[in-house]
Amino acid sequence: DTPRPQRLLNLSSRTTITPSNPMLIGGFVVCAPGAKAGESRTVLIRAVGPSLASLGVPNPLAMPQLKIFDHAGNEDIQPARPAVWLGYNATTVAAKVGAFPLLPDAHDVAWLLAVTQGPYTVQVISGDGTSGDVLLEVYEVPAEFLRADS
Repeated sequence: DTPRPQRLLNLSSRTTITPSNPMLIGGFVVCAPGAKAGESRTVLIRAVGPSLASLGVPNPLAMPQLKIFDHAGNEDIQPARPAVWLGYNATTVAAKVGAFPLLPDAHDVAWLLAVTQGPYTVQVISGDGTSGDVLLEVYEVPAEFLRADS
């Protein structure tokens, strides 16, 4: 039986990062039926720590760091400007996909990335060695959300 292609709307996972639990690991698979080799899909990936305070989380992780790996374990190319990709602001796209807003100037991480078909692993760690709660989110970004008129 061939699995039926499905769309990812959102993946979300939360944990407390501590010295004994130093990493949150998540994974997702991009399936693009009918796509040409190398054709990409856009995803919004967020590691939310400081902005969890606005949702009543008492001990948010102060400075989450994010790493993305492809199916071969290679660290994926990271954007030079994490909040902006091809002129699209991650905050604007987050609102379109239904993600809650992040606090201005917080040290949360939000990346818009073009990814090709295949499995990916995402790791979140503490960037400053402190402990706290962190939320990992992965959203599929439909192409129409990246059009100037949308």
